[in-house]
Amino acid sequence: MKTITSTKPSTLKTIGIALLAALSLLASCQKNGGVKPIPTETATPIIDFTWVGKQTAPATITFTNSTQRATAYRWDLGNGQISTLQAPTQVTYTQPGTYDILLVATNGDKQSVLKKTLVIAANDDPVAHFTYTFKDLQNSAPAVVNFFNESVDATAYEWNVNGALYSATVPPSIRFNQPGTYKVKLVAIKNGIRSAPYEETITVVAGDTPIASFALAYHPYPYSVGEHIQFVSRSMNCDGWEWTFGTNGQKSSQEHPLVKFDAAGMYTITLVAKKGNKRSEPRSINLKIGQ
Repeated sequence: MKTITSTKPSTLKTIGIALLAALSLLASCQKNGGVKPIPTETATPIIDFTWVGKQTAPATITFTNSTQRATAYRWDLGNGQISTLQAPTQVTYTQPGTYDILLVATNGDKQSVLKKTLVIAANDDPVAHFTYTFKDLQNSAPAVVNFFNESVDATAYEWNVNGALYSATVPPSIRFNQPGTYKVKLVAIKNGIRSAPYEETITVVAGDTPIASFALAYHPYPYSVGEHIQFVSRSMNCDGWEWTFGTNGQKSSQEHPLVKFDAAGMYTITLVAKKGNKRSEPRSINLKIGQ
């Protein structure tokens, strides 16, 4: 038989006091219009992705999305395909070459964009390739440049920065103290076989004036009416963006806006980069929509 133990009078007294305090607090909240929620700011996504798969044509690649704090994704896979999956799988690249993979991660009104280059080789020989970014979008001296090694089928690497050699399997991060142009070359090596050198020229400027620059995500020409088009800012020394899309057209202050055009025609796209009260020279292109 189960025994029921009675509650002590002291315990009942404690419970009663706590209940009266809770009722008093509730009445106070109702009198003052209820409890107001603490405002929270939407967090900017922390974006990153990788891929796996043999990078020899024809190649089948599976992407892994390690982005944090995002609720929606848009992939431009560099081969004409667009995906809104969290992580596309079994993506086919039939021809050798370089493919720009662009991921846009969104959380409410916050957005992050990341572009990486996928290299698909013709055979198993090493292929050298790298991309680079300026730390904090600052290309004014002194500038720190981060290099990303995207070579294929290599076990060793040889970096050449204006004649200075660096041998490392990890891409270097280099500080350029003086303004000027710097030639950076990379050779990929495997079993004594050396790839053709891949070369980029890096420009470091003297002042901190904003510089406007942008590109469009890869797309087979032409663009269609009503189609979403991803614009990617490559501006430097700035923390604000002023876009216009055609005369008396749409405007945006996003860093990387996604835009669609509802009528065919030729549109002048202009970007001005801003920092404080400084404004860049406008950067413009003409974009044809529809046939």
